[in-house]
This record gives sequence, structure tokens and C-alpha cells, in this order.
Amino acid sequence: SDAPLTEIAQKGFGQNGVVLMSVIALFATANTVLIILIVVSRILYGLSSQRVLPGICSRISKRGTPHISILLVCFATVGFALIGNIKTVASLTDVGIFIVYIAINASLIKIRLSEKKASKKHFKSPVNIGRFPLLALFGLISAGFMLFYFDSLLLVGVTAVVAAGFGVYRIFNR
Repeated sequence: SDAPLTEIAQKGFGQNGVVLMSVIALFATANTVLIILIVVSRILYGLSSQRVLPGICSRISKRGTPHISILLVCFATVGFALIGNIKTVASLTDVGIFIVYIAINASLIKIRLSEKKASKKHFKSPVNIGRFPLLALFGLISAGFMLFYFDSLLLVGVTAVVAAGFGVYRIFNR
């Protein structure tokens, strides 16, 4: 089935189950979009504060929010929404999340291996072989394998966006 939970709700509540699942889906989607808007705008703010991105992204409004970063993320989000196919937009979001997980786990492995020795100042990661964090390796591998479930054309597009992001990072990190 394309929508097994909806079928279960429909069997239990009739047509009201379909309406209930639609309302839940709308709230879940709105929550996801809101989280992405908040997180990505704060990432832009942080990178701008470290002078990796233009300083305009680190401007704060009177209410203490990075309003320029929020507007940039909103415009980018609207641009993606104009693609028109919600499945493509959802897939782009999912691929982006898996790429973030890959980057975080790879960064954890790099940081742990580059430490001279473990100290109380540094973080700890459970399940290690020496200084090598096995959970980060498993997270890296599992997130990497999830990318095989997406359309190859979508992955090429995302790879181009990530490469462009690295290019912007290199330009502003000089």
C-alpha cells in the first residue's frame, strides 16, 4: 500500500480517519519546514559570525533573531517549493538530512583520530576501539547506504549543490 497508516485509520474511523491522517500529515510537514527554517538560518548565522559567509547573514534584529539569514532560507525554501512535485521536494530534504548525518559522523571520526590523547575537556563517544568511534562509523555507513534508495538524477543534483556549497565556503574562507 502507498499509505498503510491511512488505510488503518480509514478502517477504524471511516472517512474521518483519512481526514485525521491528512491533518496529521499537514502538521508534521509544517513542523519539519519550521525546524529546517530555524536550523538552517542559525547555521548561516554561525558561519557568517565565523566569517565563512558574508557578514550580512550575521545581522541580528531587535528581537535577537538573524533576520537576514531567515529571509534567505525562506526564499530558498520557496524556490524549492516551486519545483511543483512534493515527492521531489521531500526527497531533496531527506537526501540533505542524510548528507548532514554523513558529515557529522565523518567529522566525529576525524576529531577523535586527530586528538593527541583523550582528556576530560574533549567529548566521549561510546563503543570505541581505542580512539576510533564505532558508532560514528556505523552511522556514517548506514546514512551512506540510505542514499542508494534515491533516484540517481536527484543525487547528481544534490552533489552539484554540495560542490557549490564547498565552493562558496572556499571563497569566503580565504
